[in-house]
Amino acid sequence: MADKNKGNGGLFVVGVLVGSAIGVVAGLLVAPRSGKETRRILQKSAQALPELAEDLTTTMQLQADRLSESARRNWDDTLMRLKEAVTAGIEASQSLATDNPFPDSQESPPGR
Repeated sequence: MADKNKGNGGLFVVGVLVGSAIGVVAGLLVAPRSGKETRRILQKSAQALPELAEDLTTTMQLQADRLSESARRNWDDTLMRLKEAVTAGIEASQSLATDNPFPDSQESPPGR
């Protein structure tokens, strides 16, 4: 259950960044400033958008890498457990065949 919640941290960060950007724009639009001053502030904010987008892209890439690594580890663990189970099944069936080669009867089959 803890593994499922690890991926939510990156989504939270993305949500905070997007929410902050929306909040800044909304705050600027309703702030009691002159139109000229508000336009200047919006222009500065627009100039900061490429950097924000780059940060967001980097964060999303890191999360994707983390999730990919986690999925690979989970796949490797599952594959290893499956191999162990198959090996144990083969060993158990060979053990049964060696202990009692004719489990349906107490005697050898006719002709032997």
